[in-house]
Amino acid sequence: MTVKSFDDLAAPLYDTAEGRRRMDELRHEYEAEVFAYKIGELRQELGIDQRELADRLGMSQAGVSKLEKSSDPKLSTLIKLTSALGATLHVEIASQDRRIALAPLLSLHERLERIRSMPNPRNEESAKVKIVVPILRDLGWDPFGQDVFFEYPIGAGSSQRVDIALKVSERTVALIEVKAPKSNIDIYANQILDYASHVEPDICVLTNGLEWLLYLSDNEMSPEERKFATIKIKDEPIEGTLQRLYAFLCREQLIGGQAREHAEQALAGSQDVVSLDPEVGPPQNAKSAPFKQSRTRKSESGIKKIVLFGQRYCVDSNRDVLMKVAEELYARHFTDFDNVLQCTENRHPIVAHDEEKWTLYRSNSKKNSSIRELMIHGESSGYYVFVGNSSRVNIRRRADLLLQAFDYEPSELIVLQD
Repeated sequence: MTVKSFDDLAAPLYDTAEGRRRMDELRHEYEAEVFAYKIGELRQELGIDQRELADRLGMSQAGVSKLEKSSDPKLSTLIKLTSALGATLHVEIASQDRRIALAPLLSLHERLERIRSMPNPRNEESAKVKIVVPILRDLGWDPFGQDVFFEYPIGAGSSQRVDIALKVSERTVALIEVKAPKSNIDIYANQILDYASHVEPDICVLTNGLEWLLYLSDNEMSPEERKFATIKIKDEPIEGTLQRLYAFLCREQLIGGQAREHAEQALAGSQDVVSLDPEVGPPQNAKSAPFKQSRTRKSESGIKKIVLFGQRYCVDSNRDVLMKVAEELYARHFTDFDNVLQCTENRHPIVAHDEEKWTLYRSNSKKNSSIRELMIHGESSGYYVFVGNSSRVNIRRRADLLLQAFDYEPSELIVLQD
């Protein structure tokens, strides 16, 4: 009697395209069942039901059920999930003679959420390693690259050293001094500003990881008069913290000089920028502040810088912001993109199929300017997006509705600059 292995039995199924397709479907179904079983088993062992896990993740119970059935979850989703379960995710690359453990990459939003829930750092080194350096990495700075210097000497032959210097070529764009967690770290302001007098960076930062004091360096005013922003990670809404960090310390912003421009505008407007929420705008008493919106309608040709799912993009207009959101959601959720068909505004769909696009038209809208075809790599996706009124507020509202269709928070989209 000839003994056959499973591969022998399955081989004929791979001889045809239909057979291969069916085997792939079975494999995905199996992987989904195994993943759902393992996550569900862990959740049950911990005595957590789906509703409680949904509350911890800030999503619906249906979203948790869908997540547990997913055969191909995103790494960032797994990190959120394991964190909500009080577990730790380990990722490694293994070869025949070597194993490399990988630190999972978080978006800055996820990083801040984790920092807000973790215990306060015990000392200066803990604040530097666990909070400051990871945040810099999320802002585009490679801690192991040629632009980040630790214990950087200040002045020729000087024994003084600043904790972190951010440099591009030979230009120092920022100095960061890290202190142990204290309520009055501002007593060290003269120290960081004295360091700055030797290298003339664009921005100086004094931080204990949880509180960040930001200063301009090149004038004769007192430290308090030079402070243009205060960031308190655990005490303020994440949205505002995200925008300040991106505006003032993002690598792209510092290299291009926009970070300094934002800082000068903030200093001219108020001693501390209280709110940079994209919908709220700058403080009412601010004379000038980053991201301030003109009272006159802006041209659609103005370049806009956005952060979407932790990645930075430049788009040409408000309408392109909405189209970029639709494009990225399509790429992430190709199989269930039809979720967006349920998104409506004034009972009209925001996205529809080709044959349904007439339902998008408004009586006061022109087809050419109101409807855009969603193109993916130069090819039609079969979906049309109603961009309609191109005002910032209207576009933002539609973008938020699309994000919510997949249980994303509105803070996944940040408009940095109009």
